[in-house]
Amino acid sequence: MLLLMSRANLDAMINLDEFIQEREKNKELERVFTVNPDLLSVVDLETKLVKRNQAWTEILGYSAEELRQLTMLALIHPEDESVATTVISNAVEGQVVCFINRYRNRNGAYHYLEWRAQRYGKQLFAAGRDITSEVKNKEELKAKLEVAGTLLALGEAHYTTVADLLDVVLEKVIALTSSRLGYIFLCDEEEKEISLYSWSKMVH
Repeated sequence: MLLLMSRANLDAMINLDEFIQEREKNKELERVFTVNPDLLSVVDLETKLVKRNQAWTEILGYSAEELRQLTMLALIHPEDESVATTVISNAVEGQVVCFINRYRNRNGAYHYLEWRAQRYGKQLFAAGRDITSEVKNKEELKAKLEVAGTLLALGEAHYTTVADLLDVVLEKVIALTSSRLGYIFLCDEEEKEISLYSWSKMVH
């Protein structure tokens, strides 16, 4: 049996085959997009979320409907807005940019997100990894080292009176806790009295 086919029909079949292959490829990419634990997104130059995966809801707590009404910029910590807008406005076609900023969770807490983004046309394709626990661990380690260093310095120093020692201790504690003011009260258990013993220089 001889099957004759016109050039137009042959082209149509080829185009249909290409369409099916492209559709299957898109399905595969969609599956990867869906199951990825990082925050994946496509954002326009006004920071509107054109497309985002389920990780946005799982990590930041917003529903899909809430995210449709929010821009990325609306979720960024106020102190990090300038960095984000600079990255977006200076993004070069095809160039990968890396940066870290804080995003507000629905419960009000902030997450540190490490981003890799690339611009194509009028859109940014971005992947964000939640590094909050890593940042907090580093901050805790830094604080512990500072406390250990302070205790060592206090142990090696010589003070003529207890008052001098407590004044130095108070100032060190204020510095370690990033406070502005501080006080030391003495408690007399027998008399059941509490008295102010020392206060920070800022109080004077």
